[in-house]
Formats: sequence, C-alpha cells, structure tokens
Amino acid sequence: MTGFMRNWLSGALKDHSSLKKGVLTGILRVSKESIFSGLNNLEVAGLLEDGPFADKFGFTEPEVESLLADFDLSETLPQAREWYNGYLFGETIIYNPWSILNFIHKQPAPPAAYWINTSSNDLVRELLESGGAEIREDLEALLAGDSVECEVTEDLPLRDIRGDSWAIWSLLLFSGYLKPVGIREGEIEPTYQLAIPNREVSILYRRIIRHWLTRHIPAKYLNRLLHALTTADVPTFTRHLQTLVLNMLSFHDTAGGEKKTPEAVYQSFVLGLLANLGNQYRIRSNIESGLGRADILISPIEPGERGIVMEFKRLKENEQMEEQLTKALDQIEEKDYPATLRAEGCNEVLELAIVFDGKRLEVRERVSGIAGSAGISSRAQVPA
Repeated sequence: MTGFMRNWLSGALKDHSSLKKGVLTGILRVSKESIFSGLNNLEVAGLLEDGPFADKFGFTEPEVESLLADFDLSETLPQAREWYNGYLFGETIIYNPWSILNFIHKQPAPPAAYWINTSSNDLVRELLESGGAEIREDLEALLAGDSVECEVTEDLPLRDIRGDSWAIWSLLLFSGYLKPVGIREGEIEPTYQLAIPNREVSILYRRIIRHWLTRHIPAKYLNRLLHALTTADVPTFTRHLQTLVLNMLSFHDTAGGEKKTPEAVYQSFVLGLLANLGNQYRIRSNIESGLGRADILISPIEPGERGIVMEFKRLKENEQMEEQLTKALDQIEEKDYPATLRAEGCNEVLELAIVFDGKRLEVRERVSGIAGSAGISSRAQVPA
C-alpha cells in the first residue's frame, strides 16, 4: 500500500504535465512512511499558524451571522456560538459547517450534537479509555473548563499513538476534538495549552467518561448520587459518595504524591462523577469566582435554578473534622465563591464543604440566597 501511494502521489502531483495545481486534504501529515519521497516543495496549511486558507476550513463568524439572518434566526446566534464555535486556525475562529447547516435545517429543534454523531468515534474512545489515570485526569480537567499542556506534533505516525499522551492529544487537536488556546516556548519545542472547543464536542468526552464509569459503577448508584446532589439531599449524596470512595479510590492515591495533592485526587474523582450530569449543568473546576478560586462550581443551564459550590479539604494529623468542615464553609463565604453563580442567575446556592480523612469523608452544607445571605447549615456523615 505504501508503494502504491508513493507512486500515485508522485505520478499524479509531480510528473503530471496537465496538472497545474493539486490540493490534498486530511487530518494528519503521514510520517515515517516515505510516501512523499517523490514530492517536494509542498505547501502545508495547518491549524497552528495563520495562512491564506485559515478561513476556508469552515464558516467564519460573519458567514454564520449572514446565514442565520437569511433564515430569520439571528436570535439563535448565542446558541450557535456555544455549541459549534471555537475552532481556531491560527487566529481565525471557525464554526463547524456540518453542524451549523443541520442546526439551521432542524429549527426550531434545540441544538444537538450533529458532527460527533456522524461517526462511531471508536478510535477516540479507545485511546482515551486505554490511556491510563493520567489521561483520565486530564480529560476530567478539560470537562471542567481547564486546559491540558503538551507538545504537539503534526508529523504523527499513527502506529505511535497508543501509550503516549502527547500523541493522543495531538491527534485529538488535529481531528477537531481540541483547540489551541495558548503556547509556551520551551527549550527545544513549544508546548500548547489545549481545550475543548465547544459544547458539542464536550458531549463526546462526557460519553466517554460515562462509559468508563459504568464499567466500574452500576449506573443506578451513580444516578442516585447525582440525583441526591441536584435535589440538595446531602445525607444521601454523602452516603453514595462514601460508598464509591471506598470501592474505587485507592488509599495510596488519597495520600497524594509529588505531582498531585490529596485534595486534587479527591477533586478529580468527584469531577469524573459529575461529568454524568449531562447537558443540564455546566461543571467548572479551579475557576476564579469572587475573591479566589473555587474548587468546583456547578451552574444550571437554565437560569433561576440552584447552583452548587464545592470546597475540598483533607484532614491532616492533629486536625479535627469539625474544625476543617467549618474552615471550608468559611472559606466559601469569605472568598465569595458563589458570586459567579449568582451573576449567572442562580437564586439559591448550595455550598458544600467536603472533608476527607483517607477514605472516610464528611460533608457539611449551607444554603445561601441571591444576595449571599447564609441559610441553614447542617452536617452529613456516614455512620461508622
């Protein structure tokens, strides 16, 4: 096959006297196969730099505005931005053309995941699920609105993808599942900050997290935990969370390490569980809110519903559980972490202090109103 492709490309694109110009499109450059050995002087238009074709890979913002206006759908532009915008080619912002056309065609139906449903995405799912704990933790961070930092290569041999996180993220970047949001020059190669481009693509990642979790957690237990959380049934939420921690979280993980603090271990674990909240809530981690950074913010898509703030603490030697629960709730209030949720229209905020002692945990709750006034505070713990 390699020999055929080499001869075909050379004969069609280099030695063809009737051809003035040829265009090859695809996701990745083919590397280490020598199929381009018969060609030279290729001009590559990629997504990491601006070029004459940067606005040709999809619809630009003015084009989407014009399309929506032609169909009297200008009021849906914010939805289109949230769901299908966010792809970057150099500095040019691009919309997914397939999804935009389907979004217009299916009106007045609500936005849906059109592009990611055009294929099975089996390779993406397999790579992420087999990538180990580091990949899963990065994936949870992405779903919480953070970015991952890694080296990126356009010359990516497909046979080298499995097992290397940088190769997996590179593939996802060039195939439309991530976007570059920053760059940091390194001693040898630059590193890029990569993030999920839009809400449509985030649905795929949530499906992958859900698929991984359901292989380890019966769906009914996970659904009960999430239902208890969203209905502010804190004792039930605490009981189910304690069960999952006992069954799934390694004691050695909760001791922390050089790269990850124990609090971050708990936080990542809970973020993975929250990925299953679906399209009703927006989950964000380590986000600036009020006067500091909240561990986890959960905001409803529909304004006026209850928002949730989570603050995690680990019980250290000679510390008391009651003291740390109070400290966590006080931190939420003093730093005004619910400020972002109130600004987004939440009339009520459930504040949760979650303190871990190894694989044992306790939760204290407090409800604050629209002006930030504190409400009832209570403590939930699992009986010994």
